[in-house]
Amino acid sequence: TQSTWGIGKGSLFVGLVLLLHYGYVNFQYRQYLKLVDGVYTYPPYEVTVGVFAGLAATIFGLVEMSKSFLPIKASHTFHDQTIDSSLTQIPFYSFSHRGKALSRDNEGKKKRS
Repeated sequence: TQSTWGIGKGSLFVGLVLLLHYGYVNFQYRQYLKLVDGVYTYPPYEVTVGVFAGLAATIFGLVEMSKSFLPIKASHTFHDQTIDSSLTQIPFYSFSHRGKALSRDNEGKKKRS
């Protein structure tokens, strides 16, 4: 697991550096176009390829790092229960809220007293 953690961290680092680098290259390209009064339509081909390479390396690094995590094991009490049977909490009810004063049933009670 240590080797995949190292490969994952390395790939993640390289991917993030590539994304930052090509983001800066695109920024410089836009500044250059402003100086020469050019119109920015899309980034250069090299920037697009570099961004996708950085994104792929970042995703690969995250997936490799997540392989070394251990699953969370349920305790012995909840091991055989389903989600539906373990979530038997009553829903949240609000009996004294300000909308109660606007209800029609409440108007009749006010007039009687």
